[in-house]
Formats: sequence, structure tokens, C-alpha cells
Amino acid sequence: MEMSEFWKVKGFSELLKEWAKKLADSGFTDVEIEINGERLLKQNSSNAFRTQDPMIISSKQRYYELVTNALNWDYTMSDRDKVIMTHYSEGMKQADIIKELEKGGMKCQRQLITRTITNYLQKWKIPILKERKNY
Repeated sequence: MEMSEFWKVKGFSELLKEWAKKLADSGFTDVEIEINGERLLKQNSSNAFRTQDPMIISSKQRYYELVTNALNWDYTMSDRDKVIMTHYSEGMKQADIIKELEKGGMKCQRQLITRTITNYLQKWKIPILKERKNY
């Protein structure tokens, strides 16, 4: 018997189930999932970006680099605008930007964030990133 076929040994599946139960009881979270008898890595939402077309990934990275560079050279921004644009340049969602502003004691609405982002992108001559769902 080859070493690569260890799963065919009598009793292996019972041993695997026993250890899976022990690990689950101890609070261990397995990174694999069994589907149709095959063990596969779980796909988390954080992995979705890595499965995209490399050209799209590269384009998004370049886009946010442009925003970050423009942000670092603009010395006329208010503190609130700087916080908004810094988080936007890191790819943060607007709802999360609002939470960050509130942590800092600043009140803000979604419309103000959208307007701030749009105004600075226009000022810096950077087009607004629009996600395409269908290619």
C-alpha cells in the first residue's frame, strides 16, 4: 500500500471522526470542510478577493494607491475629511467610516461621506471606482 492512500486503511474513517469530535469539543475550528467525501478548505469572505481576476486585483490596488498618494499631498484637508479619505483609501466601507468617526467624537451622515469622497476624487482628478458585477 502506498503512503498516499492512507485513508483506505481499515478504521481510518472512524479514527478521523473520533478526532474531529474531540477537536470540536475542545473548541477547535477546522479550516477544512467535508463535501461529498472530499476534504476541502473552507472559503471565507476574506478569500473572495484572492479568487478575483489578477487584473482586477491589480487595478484596485493601483486605484487605492492613487487615492493614498493624493491624500498624502493634500495639506488643505480638515481633520474630519482626512479621517474619511484615509479610511476610504484603505478600502473601508462607509458604514465603518461612520463608526470610526463616532469613536473620535465626530458626527457624520452617509451623504456627507459620499459627498466628501466625490469632491476630493474630482479635485484630485481620480475617477470614482465603480464595481462591475457582470463582465
